[in-house]
Amino acid sequence: MAQAKSIESLEEFLGVLQNSKLFSAELIQKLRHDLDGSDKQPIDIARMLVKNRKLSKWQAGQLLTGFFKFRQGQFVLRDQLGKSRLGSLFLAHDEKRGQLVAIRSLSKAAAANADKVKRFDSEARAASKLKHKNVVRVLEVSSENGRHLIVTEYVNGRDLNKQIDEQGPLSAKQAVAYLQQAADALTLAHKQEVVHGSLHPACLLVDKQGVDTRRA
Repeated sequence: MAQAKSIESLEEFLGVLQNSKLFSAELIQKLRHDLDGSDKQPIDIARMLVKNRKLSKWQAGQLLTGFFKFRQGQFVLRDQLGKSRLGSLFLAHDEKRGQLVAIRSLSKAAAANADKVKRFDSEARAASKLKHKNVVRVLEVSSENGRHLIVTEYVNGRDLNKQIDEQGPLSAKQAVAYLQQAADALTLAHKQEVVHGSLHPACLLVDKQGVDTRRA
């Protein structure tokens, strides 16, 4: 996503920060004033902004490589949650809805493949029809200007695959509970003639309350 380079000067970093539009012009000007004559390096300023919760660690790392396009319409990218051959999954703040959301986007290579775009779009629109507590809710599907996005609610948790890797095998009680919730969601999907083509533990998200939610 970002160019593989590193910001070397403080002025260059402040320029990238300004281009990101994550901060007001007044704040950027104040930073310039406060840092005038300073021997601090770009990484020092990035760490300070992360410590003061002005930037996420991911945003800071991207800025230090020169990337600044965090604003995608009404969405402000905050973190990268995952990446695959087909694209990336981001955590973003939806300024219109006033909430955190997850954005799945097709990579440029995948977007150049008509069959992959068609499949991405059809699967997204099929998933958007499903309304169930154990299915991640699709908020928006967008395909314009070569950008293909699926915006869903953000589930604050981790996938079942990671949970097992970190904590070991599930107890019989846990396994049955998660399978029952997944089955309930799949029953609804099948009634609406929606078939999940790749169901595995990494597709199942478990939130802080232990609710098993199937990714679209």
